[in-house]
Amino acid sequence: MFAPHSMQALRTSSLRAPRSRAGRATIAFGLTALALLGGRATARPNGSTDGRPDQIYVRHARTGEIKIVSGTITTDGIDKIVVDRSGKEAKFDSALVQEVVWGKSSTEFAEGITYFDRKDWENASAKFLLAAGEDEREVVQAAARLYAARALMGWGTQDAAHYSEAASQFDRYIASYSSLREAPLARSLQARNAWLGGDATKAGQQYRALFEEGTGAVPTPGYQLGLCMKAGLQAARALAESGDTLAAREIYGTLNGRARSAAAAAEEGTVERMLFTHLETEAALGPGFVDVVSEQFDQAITFFNGQLTTARSTHDATALYGATYGMALALYGKGEVRKAQLQFATVSALDYTDDDRSAAAKLGLARCYTDLGDAESVPAARGLLTEIVERYGDTPSALTARELLKQ
Repeated sequence: MFAPHSMQALRTSSLRAPRSRAGRATIAFGLTALALLGGRATARPNGSTDGRPDQIYVRHARTGEIKIVSGTITTDGIDKIVVDRSGKEAKFDSALVQEVVWGKSSTEFAEGITYFDRKDWENASAKFLLAAGEDEREVVQAAARLYAARALMGWGTQDAAHYSEAASQFDRYIASYSSLREAPLARSLQARNAWLGGDATKAGQQYRALFEEGTGAVPTPGYQLGLCMKAGLQAARALAESGDTLAAREIYGTLNGRARSAAAAAEEGTVERMLFTHLETEAALGPGFVDVVSEQFDQAITFFNGQLTTARSTHDATALYGATYGMALALYGKGEVRKAQLQFATVSALDYTDDDRSAAAKLGLARCYTDLGDAESVPAARGLLTEIVERYGDTPSALTARELLKQ
């Protein structure tokens, strides 16, 4: 969500020197692995190159039961996945495919998965790039291209220079495979990669396009509603960070209505119902964060006080920690650092609902320590920044934390 200062100010400020808190607050908050929650599982091989069949895990639309279908995938389309089963063709709705385990694949692809699972991003990306150009099956080439982008994105959490390489691979995948099942996920990851690399404006625009395409009046077939709804939340946050408060406020409002409708239409007790309810709650907090970005701090405090009262009565953790974080930002913006410190510390220690918010709260808490200048402030601040880098390296706050640790 929001960091206490603009991204540029945080990058150029010193940990030791207190600074004005009048600068525009920014968002450093998104759903971790965006991009991944609510998206379809990425296809994975079994590590074999002996020609054994692919395995497709398909969910029954009514009962939710998962069945495993074996065969050779000939088309991995955005609406249908086509499987050759001993010469007979079977088709399944792509929306019901939970996972694909590739059978016949190149050695490079299988080795890439091994490195990927070890988080050896350098070797994983190298293997996948080879498989993307050399595997004899086009569907595996496509999967390898997306894996290469993801591996480079993972490498970016260690060295930000690799985010640009990941962007190139996401661009290539989307340009070449826009009709494939994982194209919406690739677009979501593409936006996340831009945000992690520090380009909130680009990320917000990419997320917004995905949100509108998948949740509008005539949604694009094959675009999963949950993934695209979450893209709306990320769009609002990223655009607010970039300073486009008008667009952010509009998207928050649109998302609130669409998420409410989707939750009402979903079955009680389902994962989908819980997701849409969560997104409705997050969107309802949006106006307060836009007020913070607009430096309407008193208005934001009034707003978040109301949200906190409601959250305490409903015991909604998302609303409680989201509103507490918003209150911290508003207090910090007013210069009430001691009060803000307490709110940041609460979210930093207790919020289990979103890693991005937890990381952003730790960043805010580090700034409070620095500004207050207490005896142990610098070690405490550096400890928090180190924690962000080491444990929350795949959040937007990590880029700022790394820059501050260099000072």
